[in-house]
Amino acid sequence: MNHQNDVDKIQIITSTVANVDVVINYLLQNGTKGNHYIKISSATTTDVDITNADAPVTIELLSIKNTHGSTSNTITVQKYFNADSYQEFKVCSIASIAKLV
Repeated sequence: MNHQNDVDKIQIITSTVANVDVVINYLLQNGTKGNHYIKISSATTTDVDITNADAPVTIELLSIKNTHGSTSNTITVQKYFNADSYQEFKVCSIASIAKLV
């Protein structure tokens, strides 16, 4: 998944208050690798903001895990480009089950 900060963004949408851990491994255009970590604990839309990247970014791994012990969560990953959103992935994540994109 490619991500160019000045024209697009990636969003993670969660449907419940179940805790979700997000791990992103990315590659900058100059070959530098990096990691980004997000904790989500509400029903919300979260922008994936890789702030140290001024150039296009290639996301090599996007790992999303519902860490709540008993509550499921519907998780949607979408790319928002210019004024339009494009759904990349949507799944109902059972409690404590990892999902990889």
